[in-house]
Amino acid sequence: MAKRIKLLLEFYPSFRDTCESEIVFTGVIFKKNVMNMGFTPKKYAMLLADGVWLNRTNYVDLWEYNIEIKDKVANLAVGSYVEIRDKLNKLEASCRPSSQEEIILSGISSLPEKRTRLICSREGIYILTALKLYKLRHGSYPETLDKLAPEIIPAVPLNPFSDKPFIYRVDKDGELFLYSVGVDLQDDNADPKKDVVISPKAAK
Repeated sequence: MAKRIKLLLEFYPSFRDTCESEIVFTGVIFKKNVMNMGFTPKKYAMLLADGVWLNRTNYVDLWEYNIEIKDKVANLAVGSYVEIRDKLNKLEASCRPSSQEEIILSGISSLPEKRTRLICSREGIYILTALKLYKLRHGSYPETLDKLAPEIIPAVPLNPFSDKPFIYRVDKDGELFLYSVGVDLQDDNADPKKDVVISPKAAK
């Protein structure tokens, strides 16, 4: 059962898939505006510095530029969460203020965090499932997560934010705590506003 759950949980989109989804979403918005208006008033033209009105050609040019920028971002998405975050921040900082590139990047610079949170949640659920199976077999939870491998699962995933083990403990009442550090890379004692909390749903 654990292997089947592992297969299901590993089926998450890549960073490039996420970027391509953003491209499609942006294109749908552009297309809808063009079809509904034909021309767009200046108040909607924040991405273009000149022109009182935008026509269809402007939208096509903007869409192509949007794809170019997001493809550049997707190519930077190699390495750990911290490495990807730092590369994107460096790229965004190099842009001219209020330029098309800066505005587009500001809209997708949060993608590494969103994707890492998704991976973290799925890996955490995978570990939680393994913990439940371990308890069924042994009558109690293991003292440490490394006890899960290789009996229950081949290997225990690291949390993708820090590349360190998930934080795990069982309190004196038998309540299981399983969570990962968040973007601040600090253990915030299962604070759901900062950490990625897998268990319990309402952390103490």
